[in-house]
Amino acid sequence: MHYKLINWLAWVVQAWLPLPPAMKIWCKHKILGQPAWSEDPSALARAMIRSAEAGSALGDTEQESSYDLICFADDHQAAAALALAGQFESGPRKPHRIFRVLTQAPAEQDRRLPLLAAQACGAEIPSLQWPGFNPTPGSEPQSENGRNSGGLDHFQALCDEHGILEAFCYVDEPRWLPHAQELRRRFHWTVGFDARPGSGSSPAGPGHSEFTPLASLHACDLLITAAGNGTHIPPDYRGPVVTLPEQPAPPTREGSRERAVAPAAGIDPYPRAPAEQSERSPALFGGFDRIEPVVRSLYRKASIVMVTCNGLPLNRLALRSILKNTVWPNYELIIIDNGSQDGTREFLRGIEARHSQVRVFHNPVNEGFARGTNRGIRAATGHYVVPLNNDTIVTRGWLGRLIRHLESDSSIAMVGPVTNSTCNEAKIHTDYTTLAGLERFAAERARKFRGQTIPVSMLALFCVVMRRGLFDEVGFLDERYELGTFEDDDLAMQVRNRGYAIRCAEDVFVHHFGKGTFKQMSEREYQQIFDANRKRFESKWKVRWYPQNIRTKSCSH
Repeated sequence: MHYKLINWLAWVVQAWLPLPPAMKIWCKHKILGQPAWSEDPSALARAMIRSAEAGSALGDTEQESSYDLICFADDHQAAAALALAGQFESGPRKPHRIFRVLTQAPAEQDRRLPLLAAQACGAEIPSLQWPGFNPTPGSEPQSENGRNSGGLDHFQALCDEHGILEAFCYVDEPRWLPHAQELRRRFHWTVGFDARPGSGSSPAGPGHSEFTPLASLHACDLLITAAGNGTHIPPDYRGPVVTLPEQPAPPTREGSRERAVAPAAGIDPYPRAPAEQSERSPALFGGFDRIEPVVRSLYRKASIVMVTCNGLPLNRLALRSILKNTVWPNYELIIIDNGSQDGTREFLRGIEARHSQVRVFHNPVNEGFARGTNRGIRAATGHYVVPLNNDTIVTRGWLGRLIRHLESDSSIAMVGPVTNSTCNEAKIHTDYTTLAGLERFAAERARKFRGQTIPVSMLALFCVVMRRGLFDEVGFLDERYELGTFEDDDLAMQVRNRGYAIRCAEDVFVHHFGKGTFKQMSEREYQQIFDANRKRFESKWKVRWYPQNIRTKSCSH
């Protein structure tokens, strides 16, 4: 009740009473108890800004994260996993980490393999055990309601433990495809199958149980073949095919003639015996530079659009958090600088030079949030557009979760995160006081509210994911709102009038300092801009503006 009363009084002061700006400011601070304009929103803000000014926030370097690689390999095939690690370690934009899925209990002599991986690649390759995983020829995983649901839940717990969010599953044995595709259905990961000679798909000869993987192959996201080996692609397969240089022929088996690739599907219908697996060529050796860009292209590109105007410490925090915590494999970052004069321009030029996915456009003067954002949207090449304020700190996995919520229902047009500072139900109570505490808070919330969203009537554009096509339908941001405020209310009105839904993701948290650019002006100037834009909004839509609903503290967890 207290929160609702404060919200009602705020509306009375802001929109109903014809008070001069100075009197409104006095009411907000003396009656409503809002903090002084010059105060930072929290002790965390002061600490993080000091850290950014010292150049140590989120690390001294602009560390990038990316998708993880899940390698289905028996311990007998650990050499292939090590070769994979070597390939990705040397790649231009390597995945964050590599994991092996244990498809059988590890042999006693192979328990030292993670240590060997550390010596060979400079990083341990952890093993993920999947209870109930039965990679026998012809086996199929059970559904979520079947006996294997517990195994998938266990695998989910492992993903939470290791922070696995976006992943590419590499498979070179047909018997493992159904299980990799079960992970694809559960976690929305991508799956690639290696059908080259020398991989686990090569003929094993008579005496093994037959396994026909055509039904599984057409559901793969990527097929890997070798040049000149006559590999046959299933007719119903519509995904990309990466053809790698021809490798030496696989070793001839004792007592049988060397056989060509199975003509029906270009893959081995029989799994190899363990003794033969150690002789084969490492799976991705020599092919990383061709495969890795295709893996990224399996994800629709997201275009993050950020407008800056001075505020160098905040810009450092925001950009380093994007590079570190965005694991979505395919994104670009478009920055529109509105005439910064505090070193931000030079900082942005350095970011652009060091990171190929970053593009920076410089305006000579401050053209305002709406016009700057529109310029970024027009320059965007992604399927998704993500306006993101420069006074934010994104947390690990933020973008992928928001995109998946957006794609869960075609009627949803906008999805945004919960945060510590905004104007509606997206604001929740927080208790962290350090950057590490922020990351723990976000991770715990992501687990607790996994997959949950709530309906809202509007989203502040400090962080929102939308499809690029939405702007072709409803138009770009209304630039009559000039420097900012009410362009987000205006866009939400356009979206709702066309029958679309707007959702707030309960499992995505983004820290928002709030009014990062506006704090560079006086509170009186901001109040005048707010009042002028409120009148523009009410005149355009022939409605009276009301403040958005907010949560009570008890409903914030």
